[in-house]
Amino acid sequence: MQFRIVSGTLAVLGRLAAQPMIRRLWVFAIYALIGVVVTMMFVRNYSDPTNPEEIHRHAGEFTGPHLSGLNARVSPDGTFKGMVTGTAAKPYVNRILMPLLIRGITPVVPDLSRLTASTTFQKALTEIGLDWEPELYREYLVGTGLMFLFLLGWIWGLRCLTRAVFEVPEYVVDLVGLAGLLVLPPFFELYGSYIYDFSGLCLFTFGLWAMVRERWIAFFVLYALGTINKETTVLLTFAFCMYHAFSGRMSWKTYFSFALAQSVLFLGIKFGIGLMHADNPGGAVEFHLLRNLSKLPRWDFGTIAMMGLAGGLVLWRWPEKSLFLRSAMIILVPLIVLTFLFGYFDEMRDYYEALPLVLLLAAHSLCRIFEVRLEVRR
Repeated sequence: MQFRIVSGTLAVLGRLAAQPMIRRLWVFAIYALIGVVVTMMFVRNYSDPTNPEEIHRHAGEFTGPHLSGLNARVSPDGTFKGMVTGTAAKPYVNRILMPLLIRGITPVVPDLSRLTASTTFQKALTEIGLDWEPELYREYLVGTGLMFLFLLGWIWGLRCLTRAVFEVPEYVVDLVGLAGLLVLPPFFELYGSYIYDFSGLCLFTFGLWAMVRERWIAFFVLYALGTINKETTVLLTFAFCMYHAFSGRMSWKTYFSFALAQSVLFLGIKFGIGLMHADNPGGAVEFHLLRNLSKLPRWDFGTIAMMGLAGGLVLWRWPEKSLFLRSAMIILVPLIVLTFLFGYFDEMRDYYEALPLVLLLAAHSLCRIFEVRLEVRR
């Protein structure tokens, strides 16, 4: 009897899973579940600033064991409180999309002072590594929720980009989205994370999708939002110029007009934001070339092996791959150069903009290796 019940239940579930709508709901339920875990890993992080191997320049000033964009003590220059209130140092304070959203949504969140004042609540936060300041609990909760939504947005954008570039079975699209979630945690290590990371991933990926689908109104809206979020959105212009210089899908007049429009939009937004925070300490960039030269080499054998594997998958059968993806990889040149000059070259999160391109180029190779049907569209 029990066997019949179990087998009957499995048969019903199998028939339901065969329905496209039910299958899609299952896929997104799995994304959401894993997304919750990834968001919590991102928010609390597990870097240890007391470890001499983790050479964050402010390590000695941290009192807690965690580094994260939603931790109160991530950096004296870019604390969560400083970014939300607009008092952080430049260049962090100039990345204002998430702070604007947090400030706009927080007033509609109910007062949580009675809950957050309890010692049980504060102890629970401490135990899971969240050094949240009591007066900002609502802002932290809103920020965490927004980051979760942008994380799901990143997966949605990755799925849309996959369909725009390839014609593949639906399960390949599902697996690419799953890979987009599972590859993220290693990017959180060593130097922590910031509140604009997931929003940047989401907007940049959708910007690539709008570009390849030639949805230009959507593209310029995403470009503006991405620039408000972080200045690396300008890399979309590099991808645009390289792709449409060879695609033959656009007249030269339109090509130069769109390139100029992106440049003007970027400079105008950054100039306006710069005026807003003219009195904040810090500069537009931080120069780290000497620091980076002193830390070569930095990656261990495992990291180098994984990078070699990813590079092999990206480059294998390169001429067969999507013209758009190959052209957009030009962003690696300015990204690596700028990171070496003004970032930490061993800080993996500095290369987020290349992640959707690397994933799709690797997916192309894996489909060829496992003989999965794939046709390149663009």
